[in-house]
Formats: sequence, C-alpha cells, structure tokens
Amino acid sequence: MIRHYQYGRRKELQVAEFLERRGFAWRRSPGSRGCVDVIAQQCRTLLAIQIKATRADGIGADRLAPAAVAQLVRAASRLSATPVLGLVSRNYVWLLRFDDRAVLDHGRLRPLNYNYPDER
Repeated sequence: MIRHYQYGRRKELQVAEFLERRGFAWRRSPGSRGCVDVIAQQCRTLLAIQIKATRADGIGADRLAPAAVAQLVRAASRLSATPVLGLVSRNYVWLLRFDDRAVLDHGRLRPLNYNYPDER
C-alpha cells in the first residue's frame, strides 16, 4: 500500500511540475487523499485535478468511479474551478476536462526538479 501511495504522490508532483512549466501556479490539496489532488491556476483559469496513475501501458477515462466523478465536480464547483482528470500512464499525462472529455493538454513527464518533504 505504501508503495502505491508513494508512486501516486510522485506522479501528482510530476503533473504539477508539468503544469508549472506551462505557466500554472499550483498546490497539492492537504493530504491529497480526497477528490482533488492538485489545484492549478493560470490567470483566470483554475483547475481542480484528480490524478490517476498506473504503471500499465494505458489508462482510460473510466478509471474514476461515477461517485468519485460527482465528488470532484462538487469540489470544483465550490472552488469555481474546472474539474479535470489527469491520466498518467508510465511517464505520459493526459489532462481531460470532465464535462466533454476534451484533452486540455498532454505530454511527457520529467523527473522531479525539487525535493518535496514527505507528508504523512
């Protein structure tokens, strides 16, 4: 279980740095175990992102259960943010908007630039 958490946490940070390179300011949600993992902002664009990662060769938008989708949409609404699903397979990410499954961005993830304190 801890290995899964560490892998997921690393992917969340890699996605956050991916967004940072595109001009977004970001922060992780406290504990990052809720429905929103990363909150990213660029000018007036605010994204509430749930990240799902796998070591497998592919991942689909159906990775998030309907109840989890509803939670994310509600949380994003409270923040006046766009709900986004970040799908990570190996070191590649796709950012999908929930309402129409449009791909907002995609690309290769890089190794982490910074050392982040362990948050247990």
